[in-house]
Amino acid sequence: TDTSALQDLALGDGVRLDAVLTALPTGQAFIDGGNPLKQLGEPVYFEYLAPAIDRNSTLDPQSFLAAVTEQIQAMHTDGTLAALSEQYYGSDLVSAAATFDVTQLEQ
Repeated sequence: TDTSALQDLALGDGVRLDAVLTALPTGQAFIDGGNPLKQLGEPVYFEYLAPAIDRNSTLDPQSFLAAVTEQIQAMHTDGTLAALSEQYYGSDLVSAAATFDVTQLEQ
């Protein structure tokens, strides 16, 4: 897991690991917990997370998807998601996702 990798890295210079790639909030939380690590440079990747919707449901998944997408876009537009990201992670982890074209997911 990311946590066990970070714990191994915290053992010291090359004891078990020399570096770890993990999500920014995971690494930052570990550092903020008093562990002797530091982030080097900018993140090398960003994760886009999304819910899964059962395409085979007898309910209409497309209307549900449209409603969820509408709400998420509204929260991007009014700044709610950025504010929540700042509040809980200390940085804006969502603004780049606002430009993602969900229609390219071939749903």
